[in-house]
Amino acid sequence: MKKAFVAMALAAGLFGGAARAEETTVKIQDYPGIGNMLMRIAASKGFCEKHGIKCQMQMIPSGPLGVQALLAKSIDVAFAPPEVAINAALKGTQIKGVVSGATLNVF
Repeated sequence: MKKAFVAMALAAGLFGGAARAEETTVKIQDYPGIGNMLMRIAASKGFCEKHGIKCQMQMIPSGPLGVQALLAKSIDVAFAPPEVAINAALKGTQIKGVVSGATLNVF
């Protein structure tokens, strides 16, 4: 869990946040219902604060809308399925992917 959170922070380009005195806010895509459990648990367990990051969950109900919000800079981290991120990359967007967010997905 900690490794996945640090990878998400790296993907957002915010790894040096703990060295700064001020807190960095990271807007993360969340889903209705069970949502983005990885980031919800990381925030509730204090992993964000430990690294000088304020995790702000933003409710966006689908992967394509999450990537669109990411590209529009409304959020910093999207939680999208591979086919959505790959299609965005094939169309020329510059996004970084971190895998294994949902390796034991029940769906």
